[in-house]
Amino acid sequence: MIAALKKEHPNLKVIVFSIEDKSYRIRSLIDTLGVDGYVMKGRNSIPELQKIIEIVYRNEDKPLSSELAHQLTGKRLLEIEAYDIQLLGALASGLTQDEIAQTFKKDAIIPNGTSSIEKRINKLKIYFKANNNVHLIALAKDLGLI
Repeated sequence: MIAALKKEHPNLKVIVFSIEDKSYRIRSLIDTLGVDGYVMKGRNSIPELQKIIEIVYRNEDKPLSSELAHQLTGKRLLEIEAYDIQLLGALASGLTQDEIAQTFKKDAIIPNGTSSIEKRINKLKIYFKANNNVHLIALAKDLGLI
């Protein structure tokens, strides 16, 4: 909807007010769709929303709620990269870690070692709070990553 509105009205200011807290989704809204501000719903979200509206009205930098700004700049944040999407896609297609390693080597995708792939899958499971690979794939599909 944002993309369609921005296409028809390129100067339209857009502030998203949502419960979405996944940093890669929020960053995509800001970087890809040009969202002008973002506020996560929560206990103190109404004062935050008022502040963001004022900042956007004054044409200042793309503002984020204070909670979100902290999240997006945190050192421990895992960024979902194209590599992760390829890895999740390979898992979703039923490939084993060894088969993924072979495919990645053939396609010159780095890292392509079995150990590196296993470690990255484990990091993704932790990040998405997935219990196993099947759960990880289901979450990735639900989020529209694959």
